[in-house]
Amino acid sequence: KMALARQIVQLALLLRNRVGINVRQPLARLLVVEASSADREIVDSMKEIILEEVNIKSIEFVENSDGIVSRTAKANFKTLGPKLGKNMKKAAELIAGLSPTDVGELTNSGTFELRVNGSSIELSTDDVEIIHNEIDDWVVAQENGVTVAIDTEITQELLSQGCAREVINRIQSLRKALDLNLTDRIAVSMQGSKRIIKAVSDNLEIIKNETLSTQLLFEQSKTNQAVEHFTINDETVSISIELDEC
Repeated sequence: KMALARQIVQLALLLRNRVGINVRQPLARLLVVEASSADREIVDSMKEIILEEVNIKSIEFVENSDGIVSRTAKANFKTLGPKLGKNMKKAAELIAGLSPTDVGELTNSGTFELRVNGSSIELSTDDVEIIHNEIDDWVVAQENGVTVAIDTEITQELLSQGCAREVINRIQSLRKALDLNLTDRIAVSMQGSKRIIKAVSDNLEIIKNETLSTQLLFEQSKTNQAVEHFTINDETVSISIELDEC
């Protein structure tokens, strides 16, 4: 169970890295293409761990990847050329014209029957190059029979939650810099754009609970200690904390 969960997590994190989406930015959906009924049961049993590791809201299952990726085929001249000779050119045209259903059959079964100038030729996966084109906002990765996809669309709500995650991370770093105890309460001051302030306000209680903040004020820092300046989505933010001894 853990091996499959780890593989799904690694593929999802690989996809995040490929499209440049920080793991602190929540995403809406992780798609798992079912290989067998047992796989679904395993994934369901490990769902909470997987979602927490990849910071995605939900897991969905599909029987195949047709809805998230389209496939086309290209002839492998190196393997087909010696077998087809003068029929190679015609075969290459036919292979390029295979429908997504035909390419799916070749991918799933490993073979496909092609008619070239009246003759029947059995293609194998070694005879063609399968080209995957991702659809809409999905990005897809496959490894050792496991196929996953993530939805890269980031709504305003998700963007706001990602901003809150970044703020939590920075406050926790400042707590560590001050060598505070895990139970110490703090007061936080921050400055930022209207967009940042709104995102923080929308997630205020979560931020305060995660960072043990008794208050979070949108004002200039009153201290020169434990102040950090950073950017969130190319917008400058300043945060300072101090121990709340009340």
